[in-house]
Amino acid sequence: MKLAAVLVLMLNGIMLIPLMRRLVAMPPRTSFAALPPGRRIHMLLCLGLSQACWWTAIIVGFVNAEF
Repeated sequence: MKLAAVLVLMLNGIMLIPLMRRLVAMPPRTSFAALPPGRRIHMLLCLGLSQACWWTAIIVGFVNAEF
């Protein structure tokens, strides 16, 4: 399960590359609220997925360390 979480993390990072390229092309002072809705949703979904995978990997690691 931990390896699956790490694999999803890597794929999530790859999926962020096009978003990061589009963000770099925007003016430096662009706020989150000024982003187009699609980019905001993409960013938030990747953030949520990343957090879920990191916490899954951490919890599985702690559970396996106890047994």
